[in-house]
Amino acid sequence: MAQEDFGIVVGINDYQDPTYGRLDGACRDAEDFAAWLKSPDGGNVPKENVNPFTKLSDAGGNEPMLSHLLILLQNMRKRAAAGKKRVGRRLYIFLAGHGISPPELDEAGLLTVEAGDSVTPYLPGKQSADQFCLSARFEEVVLFMDCCRVTDLLLQRFTLPISEKPDPAAAGKIRRFYAFATALGKTARETDNAGVVRGVFSRVLLEGLNGAVLPDETGRMSTTQVRTYLEAELRKIKINGEEQTPHFPCKDEIVLAEGLTPRRLGVTLTYRQPAPSIAVLDGGNNLAPVTPENFTVISGGSRFLLPPGKTYVIQALDATGVATRMISLKLDAADVDDAIL
Repeated sequence: MAQEDFGIVVGINDYQDPTYGRLDGACRDAEDFAAWLKSPDGGNVPKENVNPFTKLSDAGGNEPMLSHLLILLQNMRKRAAAGKKRVGRRLYIFLAGHGISPPELDEAGLLTVEAGDSVTPYLPGKQSADQFCLSARFEEVVLFMDCCRVTDLLLQRFTLPISEKPDPAAAGKIRRFYAFATALGKTARETDNAGVVRGVFSRVLLEGLNGAVLPDETGRMSTTQVRTYLEAELRKIKINGEEQTPHFPCKDEIVLAEGLTPRRLGVTLTYRQPAPSIAVLDGGNNLAPVTPENFTVISGGSRFLLPPGKTYVIQALDATGVATRMISLKLDAADVDDAIL
């Protein structure tokens, strides 16, 4: 199925006007996202569906101008077969650089290299993604934007100069997932990690896509799990005492990867008193029974594996199956070696 997927990837570090300071991470973030898209262990998108639609700024700030990106969008439309509108199954869009947002819209705009005091050209990310949906060019559209969303009351709302007939019936079935790096009026940050500058949002996103987001019980990784991971991990990062809170204008669930090995964490349980048996219950699902994997009896206790990301209730049972004592155990990201029941 990924053979029908495509990616538009843009990273802008350098701008012509010194008003917009040079960024250090946007191009690297874009390159890393493109690498994930093309990786067999990532998006598994054919390189010929990504490379022609990848634009990185040059050191002189000569491109990409807004006109270059509009041509990029139009070239993607031209990938449709003659007489057809459908291009493929899924479109990924990744935009990183300085950003701005019209105050009255739930939008994020990527400033292009010619931006200055008297002109503020920007590519509206959500509007660009929506146009592919409204004309049913793809069945799924995934948008990630690592851009500031600062507002300016004088900013003119920009409308893409691309007009095509919408398909309302088909558009209503398109699944969309859009993620902005930050909230309206807020800045997106870069930080130095081990000597490498990255956008905070992009770094967390790529860590998640490259394995930190845990697949579900069927081995699938979806946008729902990515969203949960982004919210949780960005909440842990404070710059000058302020969190960078992501925003999700569209939240449809889209399966990004399948066939992954569901992760398991080890639990080593020590008994205060001998227990003929134990019961493991799902603390978040009406105490539904859970069967531990690789259950092993050890001296004074037991060892087993459980899916992470949940809270479990573990009961010690007597010979008649009655619970005599219990503990609550939350499994996040590490093995538990010293639980005592």
